[in-house]
Amino acid sequence: MSAVLAPKPVKSESKLVVCDGNEAAAWAVSLANVDMVAVYPITPQSSLVEYLAKFIADGRIGAEIVDVEGEHSVLSVLQGACLAGARTYTASCGPGLAFMFEPYMRTPGMRLPLVMTIVTRATLTPPSACTVSRITAAGLSMPLPSSSSIASR
Repeated sequence: MSAVLAPKPVKSESKLVVCDGNEAAAWAVSLANVDMVAVYPITPQSSLVEYLAKFIADGRIGAEIVDVEGEHSVLSVLQGACLAGARTYTASCGPGLAFMFEPYMRTPGMRLPLVMTIVTRATLTPPSACTVSRITAAGLSMPLPSSSSIASR
């Protein structure tokens, strides 16, 4: 004769964290075991950098943080760290990505696995609500003029 026993419920130690997107990204970085974080705070990702700095200071992330003089230097520092074998991370936004264009274009050719969070901020004025972006199989392309401005040409 066999008996079926119901399993005992397991107590979970889960914790609910309510946070904004920048803090959520910082928590994800803490789980990624990065070695080098290079930053240049630029709105709207400044709070993400602040969270990362706090996590590194508290020992939650065992990484070196480098505060550089500009977005161009961010990717240049990370390229060197990545070539030396470090797991790297940075965050930026649309205008910041434009400032790091030169090293950004070198990165794929060197096959460097850099990880970056892009926090949304329009690079064009008037605000991005007035532009249309085209989505392709390769991802989001540069914003296009709105259809009304195309028709008026």
